Amino acid sequence: MNEYLDSAGNLVLSGKAIGKNSNENHAFSTLGVLWQGTSSLKNIAGVPGDSIGRGLLLDINGGEQLQSTSSIPVFNYIGGKTAAVRLEGPDNKIVYFAFGFEDIQNPSERDIVMKRTIDWLDMDVDA
Repeated sequence: MNEYLDSAGNLVLSGKAIGKNSNENHAFSTLGVLWQGTSSLKNIAGVPGDSIGRGLLLDINGGEQLQSTSSIPVFNYIGGKTAAVRLEGPDNKIVYFAFGFEDIQNPSERDIVMKRTIDWLDMDVDA
């Protein structure tokens, strides 16, 4: 992962066991977070003003909780810690969803989150 990011690659990472399996790994620290455990919470709220999460309240099937160290929170669990972050380096951008992206229950909200993520990454998906 670090080699890819060092070559100016952008990354979207999603999964509900990534932190548990990677917390002691140097690559995980590249994401600018600390793993805070699993979460059974099912509701996340977008951080006000964030280009990806703003104005959204999503139902998911749980995931992992994070503590931001150098990243910017995108979604927080209602009653818990951070559920997704973004991080911008000099040559790359990273979005990390600490839950399965497919676990966003409402398909239209899932589409909104993906569109905003692609827009933030400044990706040309039509190329």
